[in-house]
Amino acid sequence: MDTKILLKLLEDQANPTKVPAMEAYMKNKFSFLGVQKPILKKIEREFFKPFINHQLMRKELTDTNLLAEVICNNFGQTEFFINKAIGWSLRNYSKVNPDWVRAFIDQHASQMSSLSIREGSKYL
Repeated sequence: MDTKILLKLLEDQANPTKVPAMEAYMKNKFSFLGVQKPILKKIEREFFKPFINHQLMRKELTDTNLLAEVICNNFGQTEFFINKAIGWSLRNYSKVNPDWVRAFIDQHASQMSSLSIREGSKYL
């Protein structure tokens, strides 16, 4: 995952006039670019979903370490399409390696959204 690209996307949407209020709200413990939530959610959707879907059609060539890393890096997301993409990736890979998908879901169920689990378990 290229964090430089993500930072560039965020910097392109920076709104310096919003920075003081955002930093004050968080008691000046964090730095902000002034990117508001609707824009941030759009960037998240556009940036993270392709990384999750990257492994979708690789079947036997799926890099399970990469798939697991990308999914785990997106735990706690509230974005519907990211959680749906996680489920799609797992569901698709379950056609090739259901034991791996079952074990992954069992190991991480407490961190996964119910949508991801439901989609990922569809063919198990």
